[in-house]
Amino acid sequence: MFTHTTKTTPLAMLALATLGATASAQGGLEGHFAPGRWDDTGISQGITEITEIVELYYDVVDPNPADGVSFRTCQFTTVAESSGTIRLFWDARFRHSSWEREFVLQAVVDGPNGPQFIPLVLSYDPAEPTISPNFHGIVDLPVNQGYGYGFQMGGSHYTYDPNMNGNLVFWAADSSTAPLQNDPTQWTMTTILDGTTGARPALRLEYDVQTPSGGVPHRTTDLTALPGFDGTTTFDWTFEGDSAYYQAEAELSLITNGAGGETVTPLASQATSGPFVLRGRTSATFESGHEVGLRVGGGNFDGLNFIRGNLILSRVDVDETEACIADYNDDGVLDIFDVIAFLNVFSSGCP
Repeated sequence: MFTHTTKTTPLAMLALATLGATASAQGGLEGHFAPGRWDDTGISQGITEITEIVELYYDVVDPNPADGVSFRTCQFTTVAESSGTIRLFWDARFRHSSWEREFVLQAVVDGPNGPQFIPLVLSYDPAEPTISPNFHGIVDLPVNQGYGYGFQMGGSHYTYDPNMNGNLVFWAADSSTAPLQNDPTQWTMTTILDGTTGARPALRLEYDVQTPSGGVPHRTTDLTALPGFDGTTTFDWTFEGDSAYYQAEAELSLITNGAGGETVTPLASQATSGPFVLRGRTSATFESGHEVGLRVGGGNFDGLNFIRGNLILSRVDVDETEACIADYNDDGVLDIFDVIAFLNVFSSGCP
């Protein structure tokens, strides 16, 4: 019986950014992307999480927020297996509500002389209650074999809202696969009415809509890639944004195109007000020369006239269908026609 086999292929065609790839062995990065290699200190009145994509996440819920959420941080670390300097791209987002917000992100490198702190984000935001800011950059870490390194993250805000959270994603700049897997030029992004879209050279695909008056009608943008082969893909996603208060909505859908046309499969929706974070894992089958991707967006009915969001794609596995050498007419079926084709080739004396 004829069956297809699969093989793992590079992700240049889909360009779905992955943190699950093999990292460079330089400077203590062995095992860098394995979540089991990371530890966290926890955070007061909240939780910390290290996801399968090595996204570092904290979420604080203060039961008595009358004076805001006081300053607190958490720390995520792993141990270097060799000494050297590693270069990491990083991308952080903070969701601290309302006024007098403080954001802190530092790289931490331990060694024989004690820990060294490298400031990445030290920001105070006195009066912007509606935007969840994000920051990105590159940092060089002089790691030491057998000592820990990682990140410290957190902050505070002054408001009656008891919630405060943030997340950080990062990957090795010297990984041989990173330029392909994190290349935003591989994506096609449709425009969004009354707003803008953009692909960051990290893991984020963003949209930002602002209408002239209160309330935002439903708006979406498609983020697609064009594969050059048939296959399947499995990826993790994080969808986060802010649709602003009353009758807010946000949606995420998988888009696959093929000979039969476009198929849209809902993955997640959010109907509550204010900032949100949704996560999941999705598999999709795609066809060569037909677009595959995601649709994100939303709307609201409110005096506030914006919606914003971003999508992080990661931990992508791609299986490309590999043709059987006995399938001479390449129709996916072994039958008498393949036998005839083989006999014709054999009788002609071709090797």
